[in-house]
Amino acid sequence: MYSLEELEKKCRMYHFKRFILVVLSLFLVSGGVWYFYNKTMYKEQKNIKRVTSFKPKKSKKVKKQEKYCYALQTYFGYGKSQFAINRVKKLKKTYEAKGLDCNIIQLDTQQRPILKLHCNIAPTKEELLPWLKYAKSKGIDAVIVHGDCSLAKKQSLPPSKKASKKKVVTKKQKIIENQTAENEKEALLQTKPTTLKELITTYQTRPNYTLALEIAQAFYKQKRYDKAIFWAKRANKLDRYKDDAWIVYAKALYAKGKKQKAKDILRFFLKFQDSPKIRNLLKEWS
Repeated sequence: MYSLEELEKKCRMYHFKRFILVVLSLFLVSGGVWYFYNKTMYKEQKNIKRVTSFKPKKSKKVKKQEKYCYALQTYFGYGKSQFAINRVKKLKKTYEAKGLDCNIIQLDTQQRPILKLHCNIAPTKEELLPWLKYAKSKGIDAVIVHGDCSLAKKQSLPPSKKASKKKVVTKKQKIIENQTAENEKEALLQTKPTTLKELITTYQTRPNYTLALEIAQAFYKQKRYDKAIFWAKRANKLDRYKDDAWIVYAKALYAKGKKQKAKDILRFFLKFQDSPKIRNLLKEWS
């Protein structure tokens, strides 16, 4: 027989064991649940990382082939002064008279401005080969280079010998027309007024460079330098590329004692137009 105290101890031990079993079972169950939960979450996170780390392959960009057009280059130089541009303009007129179709190309590069003359700009090189042969037959130094496609157009064949003969006839006609114009000019000069007043009156009804220059020269001879300067300026407004009025203007200033200003004016003219007369005058004054 157990005493009351022993029974109470056994009862407490029994309840304690049951409590421990319940706690252990709860711990094991919760641990298992936590383990499976972590395992599933880890797999999901791994899958998400795979999806986010996937980068689609970039498609290689196909480079567009640059479109080239071609031209006959008949002049290449540096500079953008008016003198250089006038020179290229004269070449353009000369080559166009020989049958070419030319364009002046100006490029403002960082180092030096470029000036080119491109003729018969075509979309293909083959179209220019007959024109290259034609240009060389006319004594034109030309080479085929890349041209501006915005100016390109389909080229026909160069003119034949028959067509060139026709052009010679038209040139003869132009010479005859020029001769008649010169004859008319001579007749007009023969009937022109002689006094200064008559010259000024004629200028007011028919203003032109020749009359303005003549009036300026007349005032300069009379030593009326202010009037000479006034009429030389008028002549320059009508044609600034002729040197005679500039010379009268400078001489009048020089006679008035404004020597430096006279030299500066002549040097300014030489910036856009060459003149042996002005260069010689500057040598005299130096």
